[in-house]
Amino acid sequence: MRARLGIVPDAPLLCVLPGSRTSEIRFILPAFRAAVAEIARRVPGLVTIMPTVPHVATRVREAASDWPAPVHVVENEADKFAAFKAANAALAASGTVTTELALARTPMVTAYIVGGLTYALARWLFKLPHFTLANLLLDRRAVPEFLQRNATTQALADAVVPLLNDKQAAALQIADLDEASKLLGEGGEDPSLRAAHAIVEFVQGRQR
Repeated sequence: MRARLGIVPDAPLLCVLPGSRTSEIRFILPAFRAAVAEIARRVPGLVTIMPTVPHVATRVREAASDWPAPVHVVENEADKFAAFKAANAALAASGTVTTELALARTPMVTAYIVGGLTYALARWLFKLPHFTLANLLLDRRAVPEFLQRNATTQALADAVVPLLNDKQAAALQIADLDEASKLLGEGGEDPSLRAAHAIVEFVQGRQR
C-alpha cells in the first residue's frame, strides 16, 4: 500500500479511524485532527491514512482537505486492512475496529467521545474498567484509552508518539495484542466477522 500511495518505506505512518457513524465523525474527528496536529509537530515526516466508509466519506474528505499532515483517505475494505498492515500505529475510535487492529498487530491508542446528553443517558455503559476489548480480555490497560474529557489533544499525542518513535514501546504493545488475539481464538475467519463474534461472545459471557 505504501508504494501504491507514494508513501516512502521509512515514513512514520499513522492510521486514523474516527468512526463510521455520523455522530462519531461529529465528535471524534475534531479531537483526532487536533491530536494529529500535535503529533505531526513532534514526529517529523508524519503521514496519515484514514480508512472510511461510503456514508461518511464526504464528511471525512472535507475534513481531510485541510488536514495538519499529509493524508490518504481510502474507502474499501481491502484498503482498510492494507492500511492496518502498513501503518506503524493507529489512533482509533473505540469499537469493532480496535479488535480488527489487534488482530492485525497494529499498535493503537483508542478514544471515544459522545455528546453530553448521550453520555448522561448511557453513563452506565461506561462503568466497565476498560472499553477496548483487548484491555477487557487482558484485564489491564495494554492499549491506551481515553473517554470523553480525558481525550485531550495532549493525552492522545502523548500516547501515540511513543508508538511511532519508540520501537520497544510498539513491540511491547504488539506482544499484548498477540496475547489478546489468542484469547479471541484462532481461525481463518474474516477479521471483521471474527472481531464482531468476539465482542458478542464477550458481552454474553459477562451476562451469565
